[in-house]
Amino acid sequence: MPRLTEKMIAAFDLPAGKREAWLSDAEVVGLRVRATVGSKTFYAAWTDRATGERQRERLGMWGGITLDQARTPARAILGEVAKGDDPKAKRAARKVAADLDRAERALTLETLVDDWAKLHLAGKRALRDRGGAGNQARLPGSPDEACHPPDTRRGGQHPRRAGEGRNGRHSRPRP
Repeated sequence: MPRLTEKMIAAFDLPAGKREAWLSDAEVVGLRVRATVGSKTFYAAWTDRATGERQRERLGMWGGITLDQARTPARAILGEVAKGDDPKAKRAARKVAADLDRAERALTLETLVDDWAKLHLAGKRALRDRGGAGNQARLPGSPDEACHPPDTRRGGQHPRRAGEGRNGRHSRPRP
């Protein structure tokens, strides 16, 4: 396993008939370069002690970062692994925490009002204003009290809810 150089990476080509090929560095054990059709990418690779599975973390594309720039984070990641930490799990936990924080910051009264307006709910009336299903108990002094005084209603319920039809006659019970 030779010490990688920029020249070696530039000359490294994908063998015919293969989808990918790997180069390893002797200076930073665990730094690897993956060549695929049209790209070369740096990875930090290690074996998980608990499961025995090979793990790898993408560091960046060759050309976007140099070999020396890839060695620095590879050393840091492999150092965490040597301490017994799991860099992938830490990063996933940080990502979940950041997503929750972003979602909490996005939920403001202004955004709720904007979403409400975008959904065109401003022009729609609530069910309770329509006089249909979903009517709640009417408050004293409400406009409906003039039409249905409390003493003319059976038990405080609308006649239709009491089992009567439109003409005040009993209708068939609903199944």
